[in-house]
Amino acid sequence: MKVLFSIFLFIPILSFSQLENVPLKEGKVSFEKVIVLDSINNKDLVFNAAKSALVRNANYKYSKIDEDRVAGNITTEITFSFIVNSPLGRWNYNAKSNLSIDVKENRFRIRLYNNTASFILMQQLVTYEFESAYAVQKEAIASGKYKVKKDNVTPWNSKLLGILEAFAFLVKDGIKDEF
Repeated sequence: MKVLFSIFLFIPILSFSQLENVPLKEGKVSFEKVIVLDSINNKDLVFNAAKSALVRNANYKYSKIDEDRVAGNITTEITFSFIVNSPLGRWNYNAKSNLSIDVKENRFRIRLYNNTASFILMQQLVTYEFESAYAVQKEAIASGKYKVKKDNVTPWNSKLLGILEAFAFLVKDGIKDEF
């Protein structure tokens, strides 16, 4: 009985550890990655590789791409989906994010912001913002009311982090192909 009680006591603590990989910057959610490229000092090469990676990345669909070569900035809105498992089944969430790429001579920064996700519940569209969903889940953990089966933040966070990693890999790979 004591072992069972101990397991239930630590479930909220273990659940909170799932939120530890949500990227925070000065206490706010920040999906951002800066990649420094060794031995590259060519802004045009990095810009072209970043734009090519945006087109080649299969983790999402993008809308119109806005680019400013002089400033070294590329922006677009991306859409993707992720699955949340719950006691009532698997829910397919459709998500949107703004993606911004800032390019310098030997580095680039990828940012995902304005992250929203939605799903259909009883023929009604339910929409969340990542930051508010994260705050609600964090509060549920602090109050001991967190339920793993209602966690929509962890799979969403994993998908966003996966997009950042895949994109960084594709840009590096695109630059490598140029040499």
